[in-house]
Amino acid sequence: MADEGPVQNLCEETTCSICLEYFTDPVIIDCGHIFCQTCITEAWGKLDQDASCPQCREPCQQRNLRPNRQLASIVEIVKKFSLQMARGSEALGRVCERHQEPLKLFCKDDQDPICVVCDKSKEHRDHKVIPKEEAFEEYQGKILHHLEFLNEQREEILSSKLKGGNESQNLLKQTDMERQKIMADFQQSHQFLEEQERLLLAQLKELDDEIKSCEDQHTAKLSEEMSSIDDLIKELEEKQKQPATEFLQNMRSILERCNKNKNKTIDAIVFPPGLKEQIDKFSRMHPFLEKATKKFKESLEEVQNKADSLLLSSRTESVQQDEERSCSRKLQRVSSGDSFQPSLRSASMREGDVRTGRQGSSLGALWRVSSAGSVMPSSTPESIQQGEMCIMREKSNSGRLGKIESVNIVLDPETANHYLILSEDGKSVRCGGERQNLPDSRKRFDPKTYVLGSERFRAVRKWWEVEVGGEKNATWAVGVARESTPRKGQVSLQPSVGIWAVGKAMVGSLYGLWAFTAPERTPLLLNHELRKIRVTLDYERGSVGFFDVEGDVLIFTFLEASFFGEEIRPFFLVGQGAELSC
Repeated sequence: MADEGPVQNLCEETTCSICLEYFTDPVIIDCGHIFCQTCITEAWGKLDQDASCPQCREPCQQRNLRPNRQLASIVEIVKKFSLQMARGSEALGRVCERHQEPLKLFCKDDQDPICVVCDKSKEHRDHKVIPKEEAFEEYQGKILHHLEFLNEQREEILSSKLKGGNESQNLLKQTDMERQKIMADFQQSHQFLEEQERLLLAQLKELDDEIKSCEDQHTAKLSEEMSSIDDLIKELEEKQKQPATEFLQNMRSILERCNKNKNKTIDAIVFPPGLKEQIDKFSRMHPFLEKATKKFKESLEEVQNKADSLLLSSRTESVQQDEERSCSRKLQRVSSGDSFQPSLRSASMREGDVRTGRQGSSLGALWRVSSAGSVMPSSTPESIQQGEMCIMREKSNSGRLGKIESVNIVLDPETANHYLILSEDGKSVRCGGERQNLPDSRKRFDPKTYVLGSERFRAVRKWWEVEVGGEKNATWAVGVARESTPRKGQVSLQPSVGIWAVGKAMVGSLYGLWAFTAPERTPLLLNHELRKIRVTLDYERGSVGFFDVEGDVLIFTFLEASFFGEEIRPFFLVGQGAELSC
């Protein structure tokens, strides 16, 4: 390092001020300055008149160029010396900061270059140490492997991005075609059907927005992944060009980042599988619209009812493939009503009417439920309020339950309502028509037809399954409840009283599958009858999940449930005509 100044000065003194390279055929002009013969000749050009020195500007005779052969020899020596210095620096490499010894070894445990003194120290005595040349070959192969994988991953991203864009354009074309059909159908009775026309066009616009939103989010995600991979590829390519000692620096950090990318998967564009069917079903509305035109005012109400039913059916078939691939969208709003209170006299369990939100409705968003039981999107825009209708359905895989243990549920007869009839083994329950003569203890639910499981859980992860039987339109619900849940009076199904459940009931004028959230119930739309349901409880995370066993589908998940450290028990509601079996 001390010789670096003189060497630098020597290199500068043997450098031409015109080309800034070592002198080639150096010549001296009248003022004493030296240049390459080619450089000074080109600088002066072919003029016969006197020229000036490019460096000091003194006049010079153009043809008076005196070769400096001694300087030419010195230049050659300086070139060789510089080359030897460069080779010597590379051979020497960096030295150990602690011992000032060359870094000739590589510790595989710490994945860092070390010197021979470090190798004998206590810190590395029991570590596996190899020569740096051997380490260079070994880790160069690993880096090459990661580089190949990252390049393949980058190609997959580009392919997925292109495929998603094409699919989006095709869907947009279909929605545009449907838009034109709907506009044509409404031309004959446009004045009377103006409101319906605007409604249908708005729904198609929502599908457009959903498609574009999915594409934008997918593109943004892929671009982010590709940018990260490009940065890592660039870093690895630059790493390969480094000498052995520098190459092995920070090897642990680089390999960890490479392994993280290796475990990543390239997600396909997340269009809800039911989206195409929703678009196709618009074309099925045309026969209804033709009838509306013929019947005019007399048939208008009938047509609207059929159209609403068709739209609800299309939403039933909408599914979500992965809960970690979410798109926050607006959904149909459900108006809040009285608390959900089942009883024997009113097995229909009616609540406030359910209305479909005409504005801000969308499909396929991933929603979660807070500890208060309100429905919130996983990424909530300011324009979306709590309580909007959600459709939540995604495939479960073999690893979804992780290390959650199954549990055998037996019903607790001391908590069963007087109208509930339990089997001898306590594994099934149905609602009878007459009140039984049972002790009226403080543990028993009354007048609600509820019953709890005998098992109590705290700080565990468990799951169990419940079979649904009985009449088709019967009322039932399954889930979990806190031990302190009230047993007497009109105990409504909602998280605020300590009950997290899903089930079938009549809400307003609509019978169907609901998640009993608050302040509004959340519709859970499936395209088949639910016969067997799996309940999962993760106490530590405050999570209660519900799966359709036959369809292998996640129905709904309560997140951030407030258990308050209490014991949690399986919960069952059994209405008239229903039968549940554990």
